Amino acid sequence: MLDYLTDKNKNIGYDFNKNRSLKCVYHSKNVDDKKENLLQIKNIIIQENLSKNKKDLENLVAYFNKKLKLKKDDVELTIGLGNALEELQEERLLKKLFLSFDKNITGSEVIKKRLAEIFYREENFKKAVENYEFYLNSKRNKYNKDLYIKIIDCYYNLKKYEKCSDYVLMCLKNSSEFSTEVLLLFGNVFLKSKKYKRAIEQFLNGIQTIVEYLKKIENLSYASENNNKINKEKFLEAAKYSSPQRLLPKFLNNIGNAYNKIGYYREAQKYLIKALSLEKNPYTLNNLSLSLKAQGKKNDALNHLLNALQIETKSAEINFNLAEIYLSMNDINKSQKFLNETIKLDPNHEGAKLKSEILNGNFKGKFPLKYLKHHFDNYSETFEKHLLSTLNYKVPLAFSKIMKSKYEKKYSLKNILDLGCGTGLCGIQIKNNFNKLVGVDISKQMLNKANQKSIYTQLICTDIINFLKYTKQKYEIIIAADVLIYLGDLNELFKFVHNVMLCNARFIFSIEETKKGEYMINQNGRFSHTLSYITKISQKNNLMIETYQDLKIRKENNKWIYGKIFTVMKNQ
Repeated sequence: MLDYLTDKNKNIGYDFNKNRSLKCVYHSKNVDDKKENLLQIKNIIIQENLSKNKKDLENLVAYFNKKLKLKKDDVELTIGLGNALEELQEERLLKKLFLSFDKNITGSEVIKKRLAEIFYREENFKKAVENYEFYLNSKRNKYNKDLYIKIIDCYYNLKKYEKCSDYVLMCLKNSSEFSTEVLLLFGNVFLKSKKYKRAIEQFLNGIQTIVEYLKKIENLSYASENNNKINKEKFLEAAKYSSPQRLLPKFLNNIGNAYNKIGYYREAQKYLIKALSLEKNPYTLNNLSLSLKAQGKKNDALNHLLNALQIETKSAEINFNLAEIYLSMNDINKSQKFLNETIKLDPNHEGAKLKSEILNGNFKGKFPLKYLKHHFDNYSETFEKHLLSTLNYKVPLAFSKIMKSKYEKKYSLKNILDLGCGTGLCGIQIKNNFNKLVGVDISKQMLNKANQKSIYTQLICTDIINFLKYTKQKYEIIIAADVLIYLGDLNELFKFVHNVMLCNARFIFSIEETKKGEYMINQNGRFSHTLSYITKISQKNNLMIETYQDLKIRKENNKWIYGKIFTVMKNQ
C-alpha cells in the first residue's frame, strides 16, 4: 500500500479549516450564511476545546449514540461518532458504524469515502475501490487527484491494469504535477497494461523529478553553508534519507524492461547497465540477459542470469529464463534441471510444465489455451519485427503468390477467413476485392495490432476450433499461416474447416515438415507433420490436395526451418 497517500480526516461533525479564526466566519450577508457560520463556529469550539483523554471521548461516543437513536440516518451525527471512535482507535466499531449506514441517504457518499479509507488501510482493495467509486459517482465524477491515485493503487493491487490505466489517463489529463513515487506507480500501470511507450514517458518524468529535487537540495546546501547555519556535508547526508534518488535504479530498470517489450534491445541494455551501476538487483540482471539474448549474445546473457540466481535463488522467473537459454544452446540436461527447479518454486508455471513434458517425451494432446494466449499476448509487441527482420519469415508472401495465381487481382471474393491471424501479416497481403475478411486469434493483444491495419471487416478473439465449430458463415478462402504447428492432431481442424467451406473453396495452410510417422512435437515446442499425414487427413474429411510446395518457413538459431504450403479444395 502507498503509505504516503494516507489521508485521514479526524474533524468532528464538519470538514473545516482548523486554522480559520472565529472572525472570518462571522461576516455574512444573509440569514442562511449566518446559520452556516454559526454551525461552523460551534464545531470549531468543539474541536478546539475537546480534551483528547479517553474519558471525554467515551462520553462523546455515548452522546452521539444517544442522538443517533433518535436520528439514525443523520450524516453529521454519524461522522461525529465515527471521529470519536477513530480517536479511541475502535476500528472494529468504526467500520461497523459506517457499514451499517444506508447508502441511499443523501450525504452517505462522505461516510462511504471514510469507509473506503478503512478498507484501504486494511489493504482490502476490492472493498476500498467500491466505496471510493461510490463517492466519485455521487459527486458526479468530480476530479480529486489524491482520491484518483488511491483508486489507481487499489486497481493495481487487484491486477486490473486496464481499469488502472483509465484512471491514470484521467489524472494526467487533469493534473501536471505528481510526486516521484506516483510517477513510478503510473509507469508501472502502463507497463502492466502493455502501453509501453506511455510507461517509458512516465518513468522519464519520474527521473526528471529526482534531478530537480537534487538541484534544489544542492542549492539549499550552498545557501546554508554561506549563511554559516549548517554544515553542508551533514546537510547532504541527512537529505539522502528522504531523497527520491533511492528510486532511480527502479526507474532505470523499468525503462529497460519497457524497451525490451517493444524490441528496442540496445536501448534497453543502456538503461539496464546504468541501473546496475547504482544497484546490483537480480531482476535487473534478468532483464539485461533478455536484452542480450535477443541480440544473439547468449553467453553474456547466460552469465548475467547465473549472477542473478546467486542473489535470488528462489525466483521461478530467473530459473525459467535459464532453462530457456540452455534450451536455445541445445543443452537439454541443464535446461531440464532449471525447468524442474522452476516447477518446484511455482507448481502452476504452465510454460515450465509444458516444456518439461516435451523434453521428457511425455507431452500428449494439445497446448493449453491459457498458455498460448499468454505467450502470444506477450509476443505481440515484437512479433512482426522478430519474424520479418530476425527470422526472415516467408509464409505471408508465399500465400500472397498462391492467391494471385488462383485469382485475378480484380476477382471479387465473398468471404475470407484468416485463422490464427495474429497481427495481420497474411491479411495485409490479400489484394483482391472481398465482401468480408474475418480474422480469428486467441490473443487479444495480437488482434489489437491487426486492428490498427484497418484491413479486416471483423476480428474475433477466441480459439480457432471453437470458432469453426459454432460459426454459421461459409467461406470461399480459409488461410492458416503457422497455425498447424500448435495443434498436432488435425482431425478436428479439418473436420470443422470442411463444414464452413463453400463449394470449390480453398484452404491454404503451412506446416513444418517431419519425415517420421504422422506428426511429432519438437524441442522448440512446435509440431511437425508428414506429407502422408496431411494427405490422409485431407481424404478423410473430403478435401482434395490441389497443390503443395516446399518452403523455407523461417530461421531458428540461424538455421532454416523447412516446411510445406498446401492448397486443398472441398470435394463436390
